[in-house]
Amino acid sequence: SFGSIMLSTRLGVYTKWREPGSNSVLAALHSQVGSSLPKWLKVARIGNELFTYTSEDGVDWGAPLKQVTVEMDSDVLIGLAASSGSTTSLMKVEFSDIIVSDTVTSVGSSNSNLPKIFQLYQNHPNPFNPSTTIQYDLANSGKVSLSVYDVFMMFLVAK
Repeated sequence: SFGSIMLSTRLGVYTKWREPGSNSVLAALHSQVGSSLPKWLKVARIGNELFTYTSEDGVDWGAPLKQVTVEMDSDVLIGLAASSGSTTSLMKVEFSDIIVSDTVTSVGSSNSNLPKIFQLYQNHPNPFNPSTTIQYDLANSGKVSLSVYDVFMMFLVAK
């Protein structure tokens, strides 16, 4: 199972996901968003519900573009990728403000300050070479694996 938000300079912003028990990948194009750059993308998770957002400034996110149900356990992979979409053309990509936070203090804690949703935060320093810090919030305890790729511009949450 997976859920993602993607930006194509040719197609615009769209949400892609696989519903529980399905082998088909579904997609919803968000034509109201447009494909102008820069663009901020966000996926938030509450249980098995994923919410996709976009922002022009990384501050005002507005209402979710799409809410989808994706069955996931505690092992969730998070990745970023970019691609020119061409076998003959290169492109320059800069990922910025990547945030994943792990502020959960304990499993089963009654602390009201614990995260309610998954959230990925801005990395620092940015640009980074050879290392960076990436913070994230998890609503539930679990193993996290984060990969950064230079293949295709998207934000992916997968099981």
